[in-house]
Amino acid sequence: MEIEAVLNMDMIGNHFRGGGAETVLNTLRVFSEGPTDSDSRQIARYVEEIGERYVSEIDVDVIMRRDRFGRGGDQTAFNREGIAGVRLVEANEDYNRQHSYNDTFENIDMEYLLGNAKIAAATSATLAMAPSAPVLGGLGRGEGYDAQLTFSPSEGEVSGYVVGVRATTAARWEKLIWVGLPEMVTDRRGREILRVLFPLTAIDDVIYGVSAVGKDGCPSLFSVYTR
Repeated sequence: MEIEAVLNMDMIGNHFRGGGAETVLNTLRVFSEGPTDSDSRQIARYVEEIGERYVSEIDVDVIMRRDRFGRGGDQTAFNREGIAGVRLVEANEDYNRQHSYNDTFENIDMEYLLGNAKIAAATSATLAMAPSAPVLGGLGRGEGYDAQLTFSPSEGEVSGYVVGVRATTAARWEKLIWVGLPEMVTDRRGREILRVLFPLTAIDDVIYGVSAVGKDGCPSLFSVYTR
């Protein structure tokens, strides 16, 4: 079975004043394993983008860590098999309600649970309707001082492509550039690929990624040039 993403919704309905903090009813945490541009991290960023797009009352807080300290979830087994997965979890945990008789229906905040469930549903539906993520070719210097990105066309109906750019130290895309449908060229092996050229643009100081956008506006996951 081809699995594109695992969204582990584990403890998403609690509103405890965890650790003496105030009740948090507008934040959902998303944990993902590294490295920085792993498939799991791309999914976490996707949950943030799509979740906040369709469920504005909930802020998605991406935590760039596999899980809580010394703990794990059902996504961990998938990660170990090389399958990208993330954990969606409430902002504040009540440890006394975990794996105990206090874990009851009455201790669930249904409104908070509903908002978090909507985020997971929106993410799953959007990803299912989106084109496939582009298969990257190469990132080079073009004529010497240009940024040249090549990639294979995505499967599915595509209205265009978006190039993401960020500093090497940044966690999220800092700039999104709509490039539409780039020119088709033939590589050295005779294969048809797409090419995007940014004149007089450095390739060494930033991270580039490409996402395909479907006819209905659903974006794919980003494919990232890591070397």
